[in-house]
Amino acid sequence: MKKTLVFSLMAVMLCMSLNAATLAYWRFEDGTNGTAHTGDNDDWYADSSGNGNAMSTVDSASRPIATNDVPFSVVPQTAQANNLALDFGNWNSYITTTGSKMIDTKNLSNGWTVEASVKFHSLGAGWPGVVTKTGRPPGPGAPPLFMKLIALSPAFLQCDFFSDDDAEHWFDGRSGYGGTGELPIAVDTWYNLAFVYDGTNVAKFYIKEATDLTYEWEATSQQSGIGDATLHWDTPWVVGCTMWDNNLIDFADGVIDEVRISDEPLEPTQFLAVVPEPCLAIGGMALALLAFRKVNRIS
Repeated sequence: MKKTLVFSLMAVMLCMSLNAATLAYWRFEDGTNGTAHTGDNDDWYADSSGNGNAMSTVDSASRPIATNDVPFSVVPQTAQANNLALDFGNWNSYITTTGSKMIDTKNLSNGWTVEASVKFHSLGAGWPGVVTKTGRPPGPGAPPLFMKLIALSPAFLQCDFFSDDDAEHWFDGRSGYGGTGELPIAVDTWYNLAFVYDGTNVAKFYIKEATDLTYEWEATSQQSGIGDATLHWDTPWVVGCTMWDNNLIDFADGVIDEVRISDEPLEPTQFLAVVPEPCLAIGGMALALLAFRKVNRIS
């Protein structure tokens, strides 16, 4: 019986550990399909991690529209219902943490994972952003971190971040730029993205299409031995655009859903768009076995 109890507790602790690293998780389940929220700077877009990192729009011109066009009806990793996403259209809409939240000032010293699901209405031009850590490291140009579309022909997705020594690291799926051979991005197709840094050495980028069973490794940072990349700038996160020279630009024409930031490098089996390893089932079986043995002992 003691062995069964220990096994049960270990299984439950393993399941709990899958969520222990989540710093912020914006699910966009707020609102009504086909309408835009009419308030601004009001923390409308909840952070389901429990860490208080709600997002807001800043004015009436930046408001996205809630939509029932979602990448999956149930989040595979968590088994939560998924009813709404945000349509950022092509009208310069975005949402932000506004700079006053825990995630804005958090130093990610153990590595990190940034996830999002995106479907583009058009590929347009420029470098439309999906998720961005705003601010400006020393010198002109890019912000501390972003995932973006590069609207060339063919279009592809690219990741970019700065390490603590102010060196910039960008990479994508193209051969010669850290990639395994680029995955051309198409319109009206859901892509589940995961951008992972291991905390000391390299970053990796994974993409999962709706028809894929697992995330596919798309690219690795062109440099290794990068060192600390804690994203230590005390600046907001935004969804729906990127930044250049400290100005918000390149707004996404598409739908974005299930944005999660974790304070450790997750494994592909832990990403949102895959069914988790059967820890919950194991834990449940162990508890059931414990109850069965207890009943038999009483009888």
